Amino acid sequence: MTSLRARIAFVLVVSIVAVVGLATAVAILVLGPRGPDGFARSTAMQIEMLIPRLDGLPAALQEAPAEGTPRGHLTRMLRDALRDAGIPNRVVVTRPRHLPMAIVSVELADGWLTLPVPDDPPPGGPWFILGGWMSLIVNVSLTLKPGDRVEVGQPLGRALGAVEVQLSQNGRRVSPALIAGSSAALSNRPKSG
Repeated sequence: MTSLRARIAFVLVVSIVAVVGLATAVAILVLGPRGPDGFARSTAMQIEMLIPRLDGLPAALQEAPAEGTPRGHLTRMLRDALRDAGIPNRVVVTRPRHLPMAIVSVELADGWLTLPVPDDPPPGGPWFILGGWMSLIVNVSLTLKPGDRVEVGQPLGRALGAVEVQLSQNGRRVSPALIAGSSAALSNRPKSG
């Protein structure tokens, strides 16, 4: 590495990798892994907002709780979080065989409100996320220039292999809105406590 060009290139690559690594580490620390308490509080906030809008609308409700394997621990945590929020309704968390996530069922006057929630934490944890970002940055180059129009399905660049960016849990796609809605850090609601 005797030439100035090689030194500048090396410093530039190390700088980019360091900035992305630090930004990812800070994001992981700030957002933090969502533990069971975070699941219960954020889901209770969603339910608290939905009950006044759906109670009295039988067409939007189910006749019975969602079928599936009961999630006793999640049910107890969510029931306690709802009671802390002043909602004494019956609640059941189940995991249907055909879905990649759990379903929360809350009993209302005219039926059961059901909504999907993440069941298991994503595999790999924060280091898997950091490794994913690093491999994406190091192995991808874009062929587009700023301002270029992009059509649906159009290739954006080239990589050493196929690259696909998506949110998934246990190999199945997960809605970004569901993840953002269940995250207390991403919620617009004021933090309590």
